[in-house]
Amino acid sequence: MSYFIRKRRALLRGFDRAAKRSAAVMRERGHPPARIERVHAAARERFAALLPRIPDPGEVGAHLRMFGSAAAIQLALFLAMRDEGEDVAETWAICEEAARRELAGVPSLVRRAVTAVYFSRWLRRRLRRAGAASQEAPLGGWQYALRDGEAGEDFDFAVTYTRCALQELARAVDAAEFGPYLCLGDVVASDLLGWGVQRSETIGHGCGRCDFRFRRGGLTQISTPGWLRRAGTRRAGSAPESGDPSA
Repeated sequence: MSYFIRKRRALLRGFDRAAKRSAAVMRERGHPPARIERVHAAARERFAALLPRIPDPGEVGAHLRMFGSAAAIQLALFLAMRDEGEDVAETWAICEEAARRELAGVPSLVRRAVTAVYFSRWLRRRLRRAGAASQEAPLGGWQYALRDGEAGEDFDFAVTYTRCALQELARAVDAAEFGPYLCLGDVVASDLLGWGVQRSETIGHGCGRCDFRFRRGGLTQISTPGWLRRAGTRRAGSAPESGDPSA
């Protein structure tokens, strides 16, 4: 049985916590209370329906499960917002701010501990083994390879994805237009956890790979298409920008 089915109750509780944050952001952005209530009720149903469809990477790729559950929450909100006639950029602006508040609410000591573990040799060995396994058979739709930075390179380690389960899930649930925005969540994580992510291309933005480079305590350097950088500049009900493919 899939992890996402076994953990259904816990994941729904996680959705409810996330919904409180996104509801607060929606209120601040001028969405009417009735719409907020309607959207989150519909999104919860969507999320529950998505759980059996999230690719499970198994125990070998257990570290990838958190990406699947987080993306499913955002996809569920997007689908509910789309039913309300809202555009994709506004939905992402809500998701991004809610994610920032979630991480900012974690005590700094805990965030530092998470980062220390993430950059530890122990975890890196596990990630490398999982990456090697994914080359033989995808881990729930994920394929990647990890290598350590070498002398003269400005990163601690690199992870190159050649298959992304999140983009596949977005397409499978008729939410392909939201897929590129999922890639922007890495900016939030890098900024607030101090992961120093460098990235010039992603599968979600039409490239053949995602070229992650991590430098502990470094600056976030993530290349983002111009139309995605404009996400969040509009408020509910405002007119879309000319030429924005999300309009």
